[in-house]
Amino acid sequence: MEKTSNQPRLLLVDDHQDTLTLQAILLRREGFDVVTSGDAETALAQAAEGKVDLVVSDLRLPDRDGVELMQELHKRYGLYGVALTGAADAGRAADRVDAGFVEVLIKPVAPEQLVKVIRHALSEVDNASSQ
Repeated sequence: MEKTSNQPRLLLVDDHQDTLTLQAILLRREGFDVVTSGDAETALAQAAEGKVDLVVSDLRLPDRDGVELMQELHKRYGLYGVALTGAADAGRAADRVDAGFVEVLIKPVAPEQLVKVIRHALSEVDNASSQ
């Protein structure tokens, strides 16, 4: 999974296969290199295999809480992410920021909003890493 292009590489994590597939198609059309995972353990393995620029993760995963996943990805690899969650899980914002999420979006998310937030998050991450 080694990154070979200049496209930003996103690790997209969601256990709902239809959502994962549609978001991956949308983000690839917008010029992103996208790898997908339906669970936290696979996401951890994919992050270990190659360069990831940003994580976009659902917070409810079958094998681990998305905040816990992001904490581990942030700790191991210095990654940052965008959290996707339902309105019922919108609390705990401080936990999400401490975990490495730079943005939290409440589902359903309009495609153009998702792309805009990802681009903004990537610029924030780039700015932080260049300082």
